[in-house]
Amino acid sequence: MATTRHTLLFSLPTSRPLHPLPSNITRTLIPTPSGTLELLSSSPSPSIPVRKQILFFQHGGFGHAAVWLPYLTFFAEKGYRCYALSLRGHGGSWNPGYWSMVWGTSRGMLRGDLSAGVAWVKAREGVTEEDLVMIGHSAGGGLVQDFLGKGGRAGGMVLVGSFPWWGGFGVYKNWFRLDPWFLLRYYIRDFWHPRSPLSSTTLVKRAFFCDEYPDEQVREFERWMPEFESMLWPLGQMFAFTSVEEVLRGIVGWGTGKGSRVLVVAGERDRLMTGDLMGELAGGYEVGVKRILGEEGMVKGDEEKEVEVRVLEVVKGAGHHVQNDLQWVDVQTPVIHLLSSPPLSNYHHASPSFLKPLSPPSDPLIPEMASLHPLSPILSSLIALLTLIGPYAADYNETHVFNPNWTPHAKFHNGQTMSMGFCLGLSILYYTWIAAGSVETEKQRRGIVLVLSNLYWVTQLSGFLYPGTLGTDPEFGEGNPQIPLCIGVFISSSLAYYLEGRRIEGRLSGKGKVA
Repeated sequence: MATTRHTLLFSLPTSRPLHPLPSNITRTLIPTPSGTLELLSSSPSPSIPVRKQILFFQHGGFGHAAVWLPYLTFFAEKGYRCYALSLRGHGGSWNPGYWSMVWGTSRGMLRGDLSAGVAWVKAREGVTEEDLVMIGHSAGGGLVQDFLGKGGRAGGMVLVGSFPWWGGFGVYKNWFRLDPWFLLRYYIRDFWHPRSPLSSTTLVKRAFFCDEYPDEQVREFERWMPEFESMLWPLGQMFAFTSVEEVLRGIVGWGTGKGSRVLVVAGERDRLMTGDLMGELAGGYEVGVKRILGEEGMVKGDEEKEVEVRVLEVVKGAGHHVQNDLQWVDVQTPVIHLLSSPPLSNYHHASPSFLKPLSPPSDPLIPEMASLHPLSPILSSLIALLTLIGPYAADYNETHVFNPNWTPHAKFHNGQTMSMGFCLGLSILYYTWIAAGSVETEKQRRGIVLVLSNLYWVTQLSGFLYPGTLGTDPEFGEGNPQIPLCIGVFISSSLAYYLEGRRIEGRLSGKGKVA
């Protein structure tokens, strides 16, 4: 295909038309303390009996509410009231601007947008939590799991090509395998722009759709993608952000006749959320659902072996954007089955005993930062000082800055490298000693410190990959002193990350020390 490269923007576009809607879809801008959010809705026609359940659709990264238009129409014709939300910075919702969106919008903020949308729908429709079924795609599926695991409530959950709850390292490993130029393009050509991996028609099609998807439809899809995306959203989902038990605790009304209440939909040719990842995600929820059905008389004795809980549905031939790919109609049947399946039990069991007691919707606070493992912030601070001072100690002398054999332009780039190390060092110190907040904030901070601690040193090692490079100039000796230094940083930052995780878990369990 003739690829079309997208012009990357580092500010809000001067004009951004709203996605056109069919006559049966209504657009509403709902108020929140931060700004208005776009909510698309559809309802059955007067001739169609209205079902009790309401479907709430949540898009993923670089998505918007309109990616669900085919489903809003289809399920309304089946009697379901449907809603699709655009998070801030997406679709017709308010946009905080490039820097605030990319580096200032966390997963917790986006979860707040989702909570606001759910609360508005429940208030408008006057329905209970049990009547709400949440459907999330990709990072939006991760957000739905996060919402349910943090005190949100719903009567069912459908995850479409979703981020797994244990984190997205496997997802990005697949993306790097799919796109070998991912990192070089992102760091060098596109200056860390979040749309870099999706900056051309070819890249969008390869990541999101099957090979047979028409190129002109890919270009139309690109037209409505946000210009930039929150980087803290995927970073906040890089590590475990909830658990099966926490998510299932947020699904209410077990045993009242609505089936297993959980469905994982995977595209057979999804190159990001591959079959092994989605199979593992579905397997975990399948075990959890079976445990619920086996509690307190819902299924007893040998009957438990006879209960079939089907959580995974694979859509043949579909890519990552299952809901927009050629096979989108194939998702309807398993979802309808989830919504209308006969009861597996006649017993009501809203709170399975193996799950922990319900926690407050807000995250618990973690006081006394670093009181459990002082070694963790000490290690991170040492790495910060090394990153901040090390480049000047190594380069601000006759070997680099005052080397008469270096050209002025080479010294310019050397100065840029030293300044980058200085800024990264300050950033590591800031995120290491930032005031304590919620558990969620602490987990995000822990991951950010790990990434920042290694950025300078990973890119330093990458210098050996360029043609004609050496670790030292010949007149100053031989060898590569950077390599052992980088290894030491990697080991120290990993240890700090591990100890900080133990600290957080110890605080969550209420222990005064880490066992």
